[in-house]
Amino acid sequence: MATKKRRNGSGYSGDGSNLKDIGLDHLMKLDELPIEQSMIMLKEAGIDVDEEEAIKIMEFLHLLARITIKEIFSPD
Repeated sequence: MATKKRRNGSGYSGDGSNLKDIGLDHLMKLDELPIEQSMIMLKEAGIDVDEEEAIKIMEFLHLLARITIKEIFSPD
């Protein structure tokens, strides 16, 4: 599912199938932070993780952001 960020700057997310499964793939494109920057931000927040853990955390936060956006902007 997830692919590690390569040193050439590619993103951390997988194929996005989890977004398609819950109907969020069409909403909008969210920019992804480089995993190194994500790891720095997590470390500054007191969360010391390796690259694989940072990828999983950022994928979860990305999904949570999309769900939140869908809930806020979807008509009732």
